[in-house]
Amino acid sequence: MKKLVALLVAILLVSCCFVSGCDTNGPGGTEQDLTLNGYDEDGNLVEYEKAYDPFWEGNTVYNESVVFVKGQDGAITAKTLFTPTKILAVRDSTLKISYEEGVDYTYADGVFTLTENSSIPFFTYNQVNYNAGNGTTTLTEEESADLVGIDVTTYGVMWTEGAAIAMRQCAITYEHNADDWKNMNGFDQTWQGDLLATTLGKLENGEPVDILLYGDSITSVNAAGTGASSAGIGREPYFPCWAQGFEDALNYKYDSQITVHNLGEGGWTTYQGVLYAKGRLDVYTPDLFVVAFGMNDATNGITLEQYKSNIQTMIDTVRGMNPAAEVILVATTNRNMSMVWPNNSIRHSDLLPILEELAEENENTAICDMTSFSASLFSVKESYECFYNNINHPIDFMVRAYVSNMMKLFLK
Repeated sequence: MKKLVALLVAILLVSCCFVSGCDTNGPGGTEQDLTLNGYDEDGNLVEYEKAYDPFWEGNTVYNESVVFVKGQDGAITAKTLFTPTKILAVRDSTLKISYEEGVDYTYADGVFTLTENSSIPFFTYNQVNYNAGNGTTTLTEEESADLVGIDVTTYGVMWTEGAAIAMRQCAITYEHNADDWKNMNGFDQTWQGDLLATTLGKLENGEPVDILLYGDSITSVNAAGTGASSAGIGREPYFPCWAQGFEDALNYKYDSQITVHNLGEGGWTTYQGVLYAKGRLDVYTPDLFVVAFGMNDATNGITLEQYKSNIQTMIDTVRGMNPAAEVILVATTNRNMSMVWPNNSIRHSDLLPILEELAEENENTAICDMTSFSASLFSVKESYECFYNNINHPIDFMVRAYVSNMMKLFLK
């Protein structure tokens, strides 16, 4: 029924396009603008493929986030994750402004280059490479003054919790060779429906499903003051955080009545997760428990032993309420490792083996591995292209990766 409603909405939107004349011509090709990012103006998910199909698979990438940088040679350039064979659209990060090839940019041999009179925003080489930890701190007065709303002192790199970095991000939609992603280690999240058999069975049979999410600001719905998505920083296109996107994706794919309890809290580590578990985790009887801690643990002195013990305590607490509850452990994305932070001894990649141990030791426990995925992604893309704050809060492009990888656990 839900898919039917989405289909009817899509048909209505198409009809409106024919009547009113939607712009379906991208700056270098054609792009069907039924929606620009999968969601309609009312926030309904109507085009799953644009929002949550794995953007690295297939031959079309929608709205990849890129940032143009003025290099030391004076050229202002950007590259995409894969080499485009056809450019369909180049827009600003709100998806409201379209840029025109030949007017705002040129494209050749995998490189986008801004024209002399381009209206596309950019950073300079010194700005994006500012790194107090490595002693690279050269900024001209003009470059410093240009970083309105961006701080370089707190973490030793560009940082903001507002839209100042997002305002210089662009969204590029393009076609590429379908096998490009196979060269990316970490882009291989596997189906784990066998470990989530009860939840998956209920979804496929249209039975009610109760889901409990527990994590930090990346999981919390539009956490005030964070940039967990464009909605989280109050900026168009108001794309939801991954937790809301996961709920939307499940509702799109299945006809079950899905109830989600999101207990994500900004700034929390697993320590707070255990400390405040009473009155939170012990009041629900979920079919599925999703644990998404780790981003703050690695930077706040939580040891690997404590991390494992804390996660196990959370699992035990939930299974004390429902012994049959299935579990997904979300291995967090890597953060910007250039930031200056007092506790850098533990990296997020160190937490992944701990989660793998927990999955082995606890039955019906799956892993969504965003750690390996992000490590592979960051070998090609920069942190200011993947995080709104250039530290750890995902942009919409990264939010989509979270949801896609979560859905790969269920969808073959």
